[in-house]
Amino acid sequence: MEEEKIECTGKCYFVLLLALFQFMECGILLIVMLKCKVQGFFAYVLLDLILVMLCSIAIYFLLYWKNKKIVMSDNEIIYYPIIGKVRTYSWSDVKKYVMHQEVVVQKEELL
Repeated sequence: MEEEKIECTGKCYFVLLLALFQFMECGILLIVMLKCKVQGFFAYVLLDLILVMLCSIAIYFLLYWKNKKIVMSDNEIIYYPIIGKVRTYSWSDVKKYVMHQEVVVQKEELL
């Protein structure tokens, strides 16, 4: 019997549209920086920092859309983060964690 797997991904159009919107903002800011005369070193550095922040947000959304995934099967949960190593959890680990959280909540309610 083949093991059934359920896959949850970050691939939705909303995340992709957010990334494209952020890249459009980066392009508009870059055009403004190139066409307009920026007066003062502080203003130029500030515009560069804003450009870097907008581009990093856009890259984050693209990585989320491409890489984020959780695969659940009968025996384990596999978590694929945006960047980094893949983590594997067993259902028994999840049950132990849930039981521990329930005990903590009950103790807090008694206090």
